[in-house]
Amino acid sequence: MDFAEYYKSTSLYQRNKVLVNELSTPPPGAKDLYFTTQYSQSTWAQFISWLWKQWWTYWRSPDYNLVRYFFTLVSALMVGTIFWRVGTKRESTTDLTMIIGAMYAAVLFVGINNCSTVQPVSH
Repeated sequence: MDFAEYYKSTSLYQRNKVLVNELSTPPPGAKDLYFTTQYSQSTWAQFISWLWKQWWTYWRSPDYNLVRYFFTLVSALMVGTIFWRVGTKRESTTDLTMIIGAMYAAVLFVGINNCSTVQPVSH
């Protein structure tokens, strides 16, 4: 059964269509809505509200924070052992590029993991 076709043939569809047309035109003498600002709160008030939400989200989930700190510590130890004494070898631009790439990969790895694990907590 095609429900869209069935709905179009009902009286409910006809009534809704008339109601939409009726409500789409403003009554005579009506003025457009006007607001003094684009947002209901100032930028500072929005920032304080966001900060308050982040504060309470952080302190209401100690298990998440403990796992995040543990993961960061384990990642730091893992990356530190992989690149042990690599920074002392800086004779060429290739060595320097490898050091910068290792730092970038380590920070990106921890950052992406923290971002992906925060989704269930922050929503």
